[in-house]
Amino acid sequence: MSRNESEFGTIIIPSAEWAGVKKAIRDAHNRYREDVYSLALELHGALHGPRYKGRRNVRYLGDYGSALEAEVKPKFQAARTEAQIERVFMAGYLVSYQAGIHESGLSREECEMIAFRRPPKPQRKTLDRLIPAATNKTLAFSSGDLYVSLDDEQRTLTWRVDRNNHACRRARESTLGAAVFKALAAVKWTRGSGGKIIGNDEYNIDAGAGIEGGGGGYVTKAFGPGRKEEKVAWVRTVGW
Repeated sequence: MSRNESEFGTIIIPSAEWAGVKKAIRDAHNRYREDVYSLALELHGALHGPRYKGRRNVRYLGDYGSALEAEVKPKFQAARTEAQIERVFMAGYLVSYQAGIHESGLSREECEMIAFRRPPKPQRKTLDRLIPAATNKTLAFSSGDLYVSLDDEQRTLTWRVDRNNHACRRARESTLGAAVFKALAAVKWTRGSGGKIIGNDEYNIDAGAGIEGGGGGYVTKAFGPGRKEEKVAWVRTVGW
């Protein structure tokens, strides 16, 4: 069943916890990068194994894309979480990007020139271009419809999920989303810290149509001293 939904919220992090929250998110991102690269190398190795052994004059431009799709498909089918799905997708994209399958604007002659070029192994510089490594200065992360921004001066974390079908569920299941909530769950909240994430969805909006104040956002997560965020999940702020 479809569910178009969105979320937004800014959380104030205690000063003593700020460095730890940033590191947790940064480390998760960089581990994800390495997982993608490892799988990309695995896919490349599988494609250049028995399929092309002993063959000459292979027209890689057409054949390689089909072979990659066939190799990736069962991995997609075996994926059970959003994090696993995004890993497979990005690994496949890295392999195809390195091979030049996504090159556009080439003339027919240029296509013929690269058609028989053996696709190279995925390079780290290509990985850096597609998924830059996070450092202590990295303040913005994204995954699909999810955007997470950090503010060193205000010590705030802003969570934004753009409206889309099951966008909030996918955001929380993603590598980035899971890392954010795991980091926030470990925070020792102090006075003046915390905040709420406000969400909305198409059913709530439709239900409130024609009612004063109806269809407004509702709290999906709350953080702070003395708060049990899991007990307020999906509590609507509208009164019906």
